[in-house]
Amino acid sequence: MSDRALTPTDERDVQLHAASAARRNRPTALLIATGIIFVAAIVFAMWSVAEAGAARFRMDRLASELAQVRALSVEIANVRAQANDQRVDGRYAPQLQLSKLEAIRDRVQMPNRPTLSEQRPTRTLDSPIEKRRVDVTMDNVPLDAAMAWITEAQRAIPDLFVSAIELRPRPNGWLIRVQVARWELRS
Repeated sequence: MSDRALTPTDERDVQLHAASAARRNRPTALLIATGIIFVAAIVFAMWSVAEAGAARFRMDRLASELAQVRALSVEIANVRAQANDQRVDGRYAPQLQLSKLEAIRDRVQMPNRPTLSEQRPTRTLDSPIEKRRVDVTMDNVPLDAAMAWITEAQRAIPDLFVSAIELRPRPNGWLIRVQVARWELRS
């Protein structure tokens, strides 16, 4: 057998042919395509999770609004039922009277008289129902007396609710601002 040595040109051709065959055996294009698909899948998964969270938030918000609407409709039905029982000469006699709220001060033995101011009723369009509000300011009163006044007011006037409250400490007690309200038929 003769040993035949490769010439430098033949050796270079064999190396180029081997390198070309090695490149064909490496799935570079498949790896790049797979990487692109993987990155796209991650982006799509992150987008899906974000959309699911946003949808869950919207659903929770709508469920909360539905619960509020249902509670308000029950309250409106109660007001209408009471209105039918409390009509005087064909007209509705309002229950949220300042004199009732002022009389409660004596029952709970509050040291200072609260300041009451009735606000303009909030009305909904084309509805016979309005929200009557009274702002109550109690200055330099003990906290327990103020809370007793609020509790007694809710007990004395049906469907009265507290829509806002603000508490500030004072040297001799508390400055308490309360807004009480009640849904009523327009008088």
